[in-house]
This record gives sequence, structure tokens and C-alpha cells, in this order.
Amino acid sequence: VGGVVAWRQSFHSSAAMPSVFELSQANKDEDGEIAQQVDVFGKTFAEVVEQTVRSATLVAGNSDGPQPFEADVAPFETEDGATQYFSVRGISITGPQMPFGGSIGLAQGFAIDVTALHQKMNEMDKWRERWRLLAHFIYDFILLVDITEYRVVRSWKDQSVFGEIMEGRPLFHFVNTSDHAKMMDSFSAALLAPDGSRSQQFFFWHRACKRRVATECTLVSDPSDPSVIFLGAQLTSISVDSRKESGGVSISNAVSSPLQQDFQNNTATPC
Repeated sequence: VGGVVAWRQSFHSSAAMPSVFELSQANKDEDGEIAQQVDVFGKTFAEVVEQTVRSATLVAGNSDGPQPFEADVAPFETEDGATQYFSVRGISITGPQMPFGGSIGLAQGFAIDVTALHQKMNEMDKWRERWRLLAHFIYDFILLVDITEYRVVRSWKDQSVFGEIMEGRPLFHFVNTSDHAKMMDSFSAALLAPDGSRSQQFFFWHRACKRRVATECTLVSDPSDPSVIFLGAQLTSISVDSRKESGGVSISNAVSSPLQQDFQNNTATPC
């Protein structure tokens, strides 16, 4: 494919006047070579682009006035196994009704080689998936919290820790009442922090077993997103004792201590 290839198509509403498609490149010497590249399905590059343009202009050409459009990124796999990706962008306009019936329209634009961008996006997706798997391996639960409403938008592994799914529900239904203010302060601190993160210990409430769950959470914020990622790990009695001995915050017996009066909406049956 390579670079940017210009195209132009005329289309007619009358079957007696067939559509005309043209494909050209700035360097005329390369026109034939590029247009006639053949993919694994036996179609030339010109035919693949034409099919993509026709599909897009069927929608864009139905409205009055110029209609810009951009087709989905399409692959072009050559016979030697190499795959390149291109994006078709253009503008379509339908003319007025002709005296003899029907109308004439015109669409023109470019087929842009986006192979490098596509490969880069794929590589980013791979790294994103690796980081996701790593986070799921390290942390006991992960929450995506909308801090405008303090509602859990997405949740992972929460049922294994808290005995129920938190997604779509208010975060504070699961948090010790005395920790509400501290948690809101932590959200603000994460938003203001240079690295966009804040680590804090919180007490959650296991509603089914009616017991507190001590956690160490890292809140990761994005200034352009009203949601905050909640990366949480349970604190076992061993980790609690070691924190106490090292001068950290004392939360002894936090894992198993029932403190039902300190929570709201705890209606689940005890374990």
C-alpha cells in the first residue's frame, strides 16, 4: 500500500449510468503497481479500496449536503503474507435531481496507510493486557470508582473478598462509616498528587459474614477522568502485627473484629 493514495468515485441513482471509481497516487509511475497489488483473496488493492468506499458512500451519500466519512481500518494481506492496514477517509455529496431522472453524486478522499499506527496500537494493547494481568495477580481486588457519585463502575475479584459483587453500587455501602471522610480525602489527595496516586488503609465491611476487612489500597487517578482505580490488598493478622511492631498504624484484630454498629445497610446473613 504505502503512503497516501487518492481516490475518486462518481455514483448515480440510475442503473443506466454505472458508477466510476478511480485510484491514483501523487507519483504517477507507482499508480499501476500499487493499484494492482493482489491480496490473498485475489482482489487488487484498487478493488479493496473501491469496495470500502462504496460501502461508506451508501450511507454518506443519502443525505443532502457534503457528508464527511471515515471507514474502519481495513487489512490488506498480500500474497507473500505481509499485512498492511489502511484507513479510507473522504467526503461525499449528492447532486440535485436531473431532468431525465436520477441524480449524480461525487465522493473523493484518501486511502491512508496506517500500518505503523496499527502496529503501535497493538503493541500498546499487549502491554495494557500484561499490566492488567499483573495487577490481577498482585492485588486481591480492583475497583473502578466514579468519584462524582462514589459509585463502583467496574469491579474485579470483589466477590471473593467481600462475598458479593460491588459493581453498580455505592462504594460507601461497603466501607466503615468512620472511614468515609478519610476515603473522600484520599480521593482528593490522589487527584492532587504529582504521580496521581495515594496509598491508604481502609476498613471494608463483609456484609455476609458481618465482619470488618482491613485493607491496604492504592488509589490511582487521571485528571481527565472522573473515575479512580482502586487497587486493594487484604491485610492479614501477620501483616497487621508487623505494621504495629514497626510503628505503623495499629489495626490489630481488624480482619475478624465485628463492628456492625459502625456500618450501614448490613442486612446479609452471617457466615
